[in-house]
Amino acid sequence: MQFSVFHPFPTYNDVPDYWPTPAKFARTHGLVTDGLDKAVEFARLADQLGFDAVSVAEHHYSKMQLSPNPLLAGAIVAPVLERADLNLLGLTLPLLNPIRAAEEIGMINALMHGRLLVGFFRGTPNELLTYGTNPYETREVFEEAVDLIMAAFSEPEPFAWLGRHFDYRTVSVWPQFDEATRPKFLAAANSPKSLEVAARHRFIAGFSFAPQPVAAKFAESFRQTAAAYGWQPTPDDMLYRCIALVAESDERAEEIYQRTGYGDMNTLFKPVNFEAAFTVAKGMAGIPANAEMPPGGPSMPARPMFFGGPETVAAQIADFVRETGIGRIEVTLNDAKLPYADAVNSLTLFGREVIPAVREQVAAVAA
Repeated sequence: MQFSVFHPFPTYNDVPDYWPTPAKFARTHGLVTDGLDKAVEFARLADQLGFDAVSVAEHHYSKMQLSPNPLLAGAIVAPVLERADLNLLGLTLPLLNPIRAAEEIGMINALMHGRLLVGFFRGTPNELLTYGTNPYETREVFEEAVDLIMAAFSEPEPFAWLGRHFDYRTVSVWPQFDEATRPKFLAAANSPKSLEVAARHRFIAGFSFAPQPVAAKFAESFRQTAAAYGWQPTPDDMLYRCIALVAESDERAEEIYQRTGYGDMNTLFKPVNFEAAFTVAKGMAGIPANAEMPPGGPSMPARPMFFGGPETVAAQIADFVRETGIGRIEVTLNDAKLPYADAVNSLTLFGREVIPAVREQVAAVAA
């Protein structure tokens, strides 16, 4: 069993939490600095509490997740991770220069001495609007970028890449890595096509926010697809991310939820009309206005997936692991809605009480 905490780099304040958050609110004195200071403090505490990894991601235009570059966010927290791994979960490849990303991954991996997991994501609809990305090409761009990055890490000599979406006459990425310091790689696998990418490359499959029965079906589909590529995933080859809240008791957790609304991701996206957003994106890309919107609009949970006192949460996670066979659990334990003291308390209870209890329960079943 592996446990990681997803760290969204929130800012703790009463600034509106819709997307995009107006930039004028970031001018508040000390707002961003305070959030970043707490981000480092939170990562250090997770490391001390025994989490196996701390994860950062890529999000734009939001006070909820101040991490426009996960490689930069990773470099910020890496110095305080004395034991835990660093997870870059993940890089939104359709928005990035893949060669620049490969170079920066190499640098972070050297800094972490191989204690690195790198995730490749296609991106959510609102993120694609950040740089005017054509939403109808993101699948092809994502898959070619993955192939290019992996080639950059495997080719020993300079090479050229002449693809459909990327054209580089000379590629020679430094630093590469040897087998002793090779990072792990992950691809988001919440759809059949992205799941196929993970299976083809023998990556870890990343699932997120799905209800337990759906996550079990995702995991089984991944095992079947991987088998078609000649390999059999273990529980450690699958990761599930969700929101969690741990308090001293179930009643205390309920009080925090009712007071803060923590875990209800719908409020983050509610003001965004995704059909209207894609109409704008179509115009930027020269796509006919009557073209269908590709799938991907969010259907987000209204409450934390794992929720309650330590005993309750441990039982929920152990049951989830038994049903799905997923061996990596990644929990979000803080965001801009949750007061920082409550977030630290949730992190502490999860590390000290939930993780040991889950491992004990899962081991007992396995025996």
